This record gives sequence, C-alpha cells and structure tokens, in this order.
Amino acid sequence: MTQRKLTKLIKLTGKIKLKTATRVGGNDGSLRIGGVDLMCIRDPVTDLPYIPGSSLKGAMRAAIEKKEGRWGRPKENHRGQFEDNPKEPCMCGTCAICRVYGAHKNTQSRTGPSRIVVRDAHLIQEDQKIGKMEIKTTNTIDRKTGAAVHPRMEERVPAGSMFKLEMVLSVYNDDATFEYDEKRGEEALLEVIGTSLGLVQEGAGLGSSVSRGSGQIELIDPEMEEIEKPKVVFKPISSHESK
Repeated sequence: MTQRKLTKLIKLTGKIKLKTATRVGGNDGSLRIGGVDLMCIRDPVTDLPYIPGSSLKGAMRAAIEKKEGRWGRPKENHRGQFEDNPKEPCMCGTCAICRVYGAHKNTQSRTGPSRIVVRDAHLIQEDQKIGKMEIKTTNTIDRKTGAAVHPRMEERVPAGSMFKLEMVLSVYNDDATFEYDEKRGEEALLEVIGTSLGLVQEGAGLGSSVSRGSGQIELIDPEMEEIEKPKVVFKPISSHESK
C-alpha cells in the first residue's frame, strides 16, 4: 500500500452575505430578568458576532449528507448492534463525504483525514452600523385559544451583514483516483465542497430557525489559489534586539 502523502494545499475564499437575519447560537452566561433569552455567539475580544467554522462545516456536511442519503447513519451501540441515530454524521469511512469532511468517530477509515479546514468567519466592518444586532420576539400559538404563549426573545445578526469566508483544502496523493459527480481527483474534492455550499445557500441555510425565515445566505466572490511552498522563515535575532 502506498503511503498517503500531502501533495497540495488550496485556499478557498469569499464572502458570506446574510440575505435574512441569522442566529448562530452562543451562551449569554447570565440570567437577566427581561433580557434576551437566545444570544448570538460573539468574539470575546471585539464583542462582534462571527460564524464559527464548526457551524459552517457542520451545515455543509449535513446538507450534502441529506442529498446523498447518508443523513443519520446507523450507530453501533454498546452491545455491538447497529441502531438508527439521526444526529450522527456518516461514519462509513469510504464515501465522498467521509473523504472530505472526515469519517465521524471511525479510526479505521479508508479515506484518511478530513480534507477541509473551515476557519471562523469574522464580520467584515464596512460601515459603523455593522455589528449592531436585532432582537426578534418569538412565541408559540395555543391551538385551542389562538393566544400567543411562551414568548421569548432571540438575538439575530441583521440581513446585509458580511462575513469573511476562508477554507483550506488538503489534497493527498491517493485523491487522484477519487471520483464524484463525473469529476476526478482534485476537481472531485472541489465538487463536493461546491455542492455542499450550494445546498446551504439555496436551501439548508445557516444557524437556527431556518424554516422560520432565518439563516438565508449568499456566497459572494468565491475564489481559490494554491498555497505554494508553505513555510515559516525564522530570522536571526540582531544583537540590539537580543539585549
């Protein structure tokens, strides 16, 4: 068996524009009477909202798993029996999804390590209004009386906000024979990622309450470039800096 070897790194960039207000959940850390019940996650340094890479990667993976019929793969229980678990990602270790996103909890995967790294997407501040949040009040309708009950307030990032998208795709020598949707090798890996993002953009959405209007996004200016000879160059410390 040929040793798996990293052959190329490709940086994928773009912008995520919120077409509707979006909530990616965080933890307020405190209970305040009359305060917001559901907070958005924020950068602890800038206090601005951001999209965690794990949230975006999870949305991409879930969307393409549904397309490929691998949503909720059976999970082995403590008795060695397999049972349905709709919250478990695919763990087969042989499919296109496992190759790109990693085989969930499968240490014997044939596809090897996850091919994609998804960075946290930070807010692009284009004007002084960016970073301000909106508060939406939600409730449940009592079907007998028609009255609104259990009101709560949730924080959302307003429509029009833009976030910086950055991902890194690792290509290995054994990806040369990988095929997906009539593509092969590196192009097949990019096809999986592009399809995933397209599904999130066109239907799956991002964050919570997507079925109630939140989380519609648009990918703007998607680009890619090969990272050539990645390395860090260390410079010698000059005599006056060492003192």
